[in-house]
This record gives sequence, structure tokens and C-alpha cells, in this order.
Amino acid sequence: MSSATASPTADCTSDSIFLDGAKAYYQECFEGGRTRVKGWVEDTKADGECAYLSVNMDNGYFNQWKACPKGTRTAVDTGYQAAWGANVRLGRW
Repeated sequence: MSSATASPTADCTSDSIFLDGAKAYYQECFEGGRTRVKGWVEDTKADGECAYLSVNMDNGYFNQWKACPKGTRTAVDTGYQAAWGANVRLGRW
């Protein structure tokens, strides 16, 4: 079971992504050949579309989180995966 916060020995970076109608914040942590992405995605526009945050890791792990309607914020957490990195993308549809 992974802990709720990054390990004190983990190397972490954080980033924010913005689109018209969506925003996301996440922290990517790497420790001993394992990667974890944790944060949130939020729908910021009342237009019937949803905000999606997708995480694709180099080990084949893929998951996607959806937030809608406007004002909805969804938690994102991949847990630690045996991977060296992650590609994090924000989209709307």
C-alpha cells in the first residue's frame, strides 16, 4: 500500500496545466525505480464538456480521471508504479 504523501527520500517535481475550461495540478515523484503521480483535475467551464487528466507511464500503465460539471475537482493518484517516468496530459471533451 502506498502512503498518502511522498516518501522523504523521493525526488519530486510539480506542475500545473491550464486549458480553456480545465486546469490540473500534479506532483510526480520518483523513488528507486518507481514513479507516482498525485494531484487533481478540475472542470472550470459550464459548457457540457468534461476535463480529463491522463497519465501514461513508460511501463505501460495508463489511467484517466474525469471532472465535470463546472467546479468539480477530482483527485488523481497512480500510487507508486514500477516505471521511470510519466507523460501527463490535460484534455477536454
